[in-house]
Amino acid sequence: MRELVGTDNTAAFIAAAAHREVQARTMDALVAGDTGANTSSHTGTGPGCGTASAGDAGST
Repeated sequence: MRELVGTDNTAAFIAAAAHREVQARTMDALVAGDTGANTSSHTGTGPGCGTASAGDAGST
């Protein structure tokens, strides 16, 4: 993976991939009618969430 995105972008790539997976699972749950899950609390769709860019990954 480092060969594809470079050493400097590895952390951002991993963070973006994880975010994409969470969103895909949320969408799958919504399509399936899974109303028992509170998807806004762990998907980054709540207030103040999703404000970091992929470039912010690994900056903490």
